[in-house]
Amino acid sequence: MHLSVAWLAAFVCCLMVIGCGGTTLATRNVSLSYDMATNTVQAASTEAAKAGDMVSFEVKNVNPFLYEVSINNQTISRSTPLRRLGRFALPAPAISDTARQSTPVTADIAGSTNRLPINRFRTNHTLFRNRFTTFLAFLSFDDYLLSLLRQPFPQEDLLKRSITTRLNDLVGTGPLYTRADFVRKGDELFEAVTKSFNDLMSEYQFLDTLAKRELRQPMFDARSTYEVISGDKGEWSRHIEATADLYELIQNTPFTFSSFKTQVAIGDEAMAFRVEGKRKEEADQIPNGITQPFMLQYQMPVQGGGFRLGVGAGLFASSLANNSYGFRDSLGYRFIVQNQRDVINYGPGAVMHFHHTTFPVGGNVGVMLNNASRIQYLAGASLMVGDRGQVGFNGGLTFGTVARLAAPYVVDKRLDGNDAKLTAVPTIDRLELGWYGGVSYNFSTGK
Repeated sequence: MHLSVAWLAAFVCCLMVIGCGGTTLATRNVSLSYDMATNTVQAASTEAAKAGDMVSFEVKNVNPFLYEVSINNQTISRSTPLRRLGRFALPAPAISDTARQSTPVTADIAGSTNRLPINRFRTNHTLFRNRFTTFLAFLSFDDYLLSLLRQPFPQEDLLKRSITTRLNDLVGTGPLYTRADFVRKGDELFEAVTKSFNDLMSEYQFLDTLAKRELRQPMFDARSTYEVISGDKGEWSRHIEATADLYELIQNTPFTFSSFKTQVAIGDEAMAFRVEGKRKEEADQIPNGITQPFMLQYQMPVQGGGFRLGVGAGLFASSLANNSYGFRDSLGYRFIVQNQRDVINYGPGAVMHFHHTTFPVGGNVGVMLNNASRIQYLAGASLMVGDRGQVGFNGGLTFGTVARLAAPYVVDKRLDGNDAKLTAVPTIDRLELGWYGGVSYNFSTGK
């Protein structure tokens, strides 16, 4: 019995869906994007949104390190805390170019003095100066990254290409993609500076007395400059590690954030989006960062007002109940008695809702299959709630056939003559009105 009831309810629901299939429309996805850098809103399609469509609102080019962004009071920015980088007094290179010294040394260099070692010294000196300058630029890379993060609305692809280009120009060995690559390159640069300084020292030891006197000041400058970084290698290593953390954070942080998906409110003439950007607390760790709050209020026009149809199914209860009868013998006489009167019927059903998009209350018509396997017809009002009015609370009048005692028989009246010989109580099916109530779910909507 339960299986046949379920199949019949499903069949009735399918018939109603087919019957109004000409008026149902599938829900579409409408995509909007707001570019903070250009302060423009763009739609993926030129077709206007319609009531009931799913709307995805996306915010692009917002710096997540500076801003916390919300759409309609729902935050969409992810947490990206910045580490406060240690600030170091980076040494200014005091290595002059020995080839440009204006005051030559006056000495008798005839005979045994060989000027070739001086030329080699100057070559090594230039190499050391260049490598040291490159190392200082690498140590200062955090300032470059922080300057990028001061941009309120960076475009992700341009920003990351800029970082790659800067590193290529700096180290000249191809792009660095990971934190480990960055740290490794810092170690390589330190080793290169150390090697070039040792080569410079070795070359200086083989110079003759006059050459050493001439190049004493450049050698002194090179030694004092190198001692600045060699005195505390761990300090510079920690600085590179901190810069690598920031480098990795930028490389792995998308600068485009998608919002939650929301639905156009049924019956609204326009869908309102309110986008707000507020300065994050950790943005204070960016030196000289200037972050201005921003706000956008965007109204998206919506087509498709008026009446809406929807087909759904659910569970219903009805006051129309079948009566059952029997006989009672008393003092030699027979009487008809009502054995049972069902107070309520219940069962599955299918309904068609119709309501105006500006008001959640409308009407409905449908059918239900009660627990006596009888079909009842429904007509009443519905309160539509939920997304696009998909859940309906229904109530109203129902009519259908129910079993009643046939005329002229009356309950508790004595049976005389041939009626006293009845073996079954005569009943008839009679069409009656009653009330019903129930909850349904809308599977489709039409405009």
